[in-house]
Amino acid sequence: MALKRFKTKIWLWLSLSLCLFVPPWFIGPIGSSGAEITAAGYWVLLFTHPSNFGAVLDGIFICTIFFAIPALAIGWVVHCLIVIAVDLVRGRRANT
Repeated sequence: MALKRFKTKIWLWLSLSLCLFVPPWFIGPIGSSGAEITAAGYWVLLFTHPSNFGAVLDGIFICTIFFAIPALAIGWVVHCLIVIAVDLVRGRRANT
């Protein structure tokens, strides 16, 4: 039994991952009580408080990694399911 090879659609994977990456930046506060800020708020702090430049960049880096890895992984799984479903539908159309 030969395994079927599916062609990766990079644009679909990156589009799905981007859609999963952006919303967490604006949803929910991050931090301890009294110092809550959304992840997007780090970008505001970067330009309004240049004295804390290094600490703010650390926060942006951590949020980027924290949001990017799951977004890429979930985006890949959803992408695979879509590619398989489209291939199955096209295969059924070709067989009829």
